[in-house]
Amino acid sequence: MAPILISLLQPVFLLGGALIDLAYWYLKPSPTRVLEMRIFAAIATAAPYAVYMIWVVSTLHVVWTIHMQVGVVYVLLMIGWCLSYLSYPPQRPEEKQA
Repeated sequence: MAPILISLLQPVFLLGGALIDLAYWYLKPSPTRVLEMRIFAAIATAAPYAVYMIWVVSTLHVVWTIHMQVGVVYVLLMIGWCLSYLSYPPQRPEEKQA
């Protein structure tokens, strides 16, 4: 049974990967474009699971409420956004010399 489920999930995560590639192409994140890097980090963590949740809801019986389903994707967005601060911390204002 497991190989059948895996073969059904491959297109789902391929579509999620395609969304990540599309976001990378559109945003063009780089160290000089920090906001775009943060947005891309959020999208890259949540896109595969957003597509997965849409697939699960449309094909299987789900007992989660819509708030739980959207909340999972939202939490992943926030985790990606917060992790981007580890790679590119905010610039500190320069201290004034007395």
